[in-house]
Amino acid sequence: MGAVLVSAHRIFSVMNSRGLDLSPTDIFKSQIIGDLGAEASEACATTWEDAEEMLGRDDFAELFLHLRMIFAKKRAEQELLKEFPEQVLSRYLPGRGEGFVHDVVQPYAEA
Repeated sequence: MGAVLVSAHRIFSVMNSRGLDLSPTDIFKSQIIGDLGAEASEACATTWEDAEEMLGRDDFAELFLHLRMIFAKKRAEQELLKEFPEQVLSRYLPGRGEGFVHDVVQPYAEA
C-alpha cells in the first residue's frame, strides 16, 4: 500500500504544480506504479514520464486510445476510463505492471 500512496502523491503533486487536471493516463499510471515494488515503481515512473514528455501530453493520451483499440480489436464503445482497465490493464494487473510499461508504453511511444 505504501507504493500506491507514494505514486498517487507524486502524480497529484506534479499535476497540481502544473495546474493540470488528471487525465485517464495519470490514473492508469497510478494503478500500474502502485502495483510495483519500490525499485521497479521508480524505474517505471521514469520510463512512463519520459514517454509522455517525448510525445507531449495530448499525443500521449491519444496513444492510449490507440492501445485500447489494438488490444480490444474493435472501436471504443465507452469512455477510455471504463474500457481501458478491462480491455488492456486486466492483462497486466496484478503482477505484470512492469511489463506493461516496458513492453507496451515505451515501444509504442517510440514507434
